[in-house]
Amino acid sequence: MQQPNGNDSARLDRIERSIEALAATAAELFSQVAERQAEHEARMQELEAKHAARLNDHEETLLNHEEEHRRLLRAQVLIADDLRETAAAQRKTEQQLAETTEKLNGLIDVVDDFIRRQPRQ
Repeated sequence: MQQPNGNDSARLDRIERSIEALAATAAELFSQVAERQAEHEARMQELEAKHAARLNDHEETLLNHEEEHRRLLRAQVLIADDLRETAAAQRKTEQQLAETTEKLNGLIDVVDDFIRRQPRQ
């Protein structure tokens, strides 16, 4: 094996320094990448938490709307039932009014006939 001479030794020293500088630069870059990755992951967790909160709010709002819709449907059914009952009561009232009118007209005719038959004084 050959012994390195002065030029080779200086050259090796420069190569070693270059490798050390590259290693330091690479370590710094990896550190920056790790920091950015940590920042990115923190931001992603924050966004996921906000998204989950919004999703929960949306689901709660949707459930509230569904419940309100069910209440409105129940009210609509009750109103329809009441309307049918009111219509039936109105028909019954109209029928009774017609009967009363008929009886009153009959009574008027009887009284009128009675008065006309009375002798004039």
